[in-house]
Amino acid sequence: MKVQWRLKNLMLEKGVNSATELARMLDEAGVHISTSQVARITNEMPSRISTNVFIGILKVLGCNASDILVVEHDGEPISDKPKKPSNVKPIPTKTDDTDTSTLLGPSVRTFPIKGDK
Repeated sequence: MKVQWRLKNLMLEKGVNSATELARMLDEAGVHISTSQVARITNEMPSRISTNVFIGILKVLGCNASDILVVEHDGEPISDKPKKPSNVKPIPTKTDDTDTSTLLGPSVRTFPIKGDK
């Protein structure tokens, strides 16, 4: 499995040409991070990143997490949609002729309340 950090590529695609510019955009969005920290996460994948900072980057660049962080397995990107296992049988749907008496449980008898006639 290989993980690619595509922040710098995505910045260029979005017209953000420097870490200073991204830091300014983040600051305007209310995410306070130094230009040197932005430069560090721009140039290489961080071992950890604040969720606040990561969400701020997603907002200012108008992208999804999968645009920045690409996970590959055996050279092919992993799909956002999980693969359906081949050995799983579909759940049968209820048809009109299905006997539902066993699904409802025991029948319940109501008792009158004193004063009711």
